[in-house]
Amino acid sequence: MRHLVILLAILCTPLVSSCRCDEKEAGADCQDLVERILVIQDKRHLRMAQLDPVLAAFEAGDIEKPEMLEQSRSWQAAEADLRGQVSELYDQARARGCL
Repeated sequence: MRHLVILLAILCTPLVSSCRCDEKEAGADCQDLVERILVIQDKRHLRMAQLDPVLAAFEAGDIEKPEMLEQSRSWQAAEADLRGQVSELYDQARARGCL
């Protein structure tokens, strides 16, 4: 979460400091997009951190292959969904000149 705040501050500072009246709405749009990107990236990081112990347990022989595969497939499906969402947001942010 700390990384989220730091990255948001870095990315949004130029937006805030350069805003004029007509640009405030664009700055708010950019800030919203960046915040949404960071939330999704944080979710992706959390999901990967949750899978790491499963993979380690499998490598250590503590869980069987079917269980590891089930967990991996679940992670892959969620990762694909989140990756698609964040890619769309990055495209929007680039198109609006936010990035």
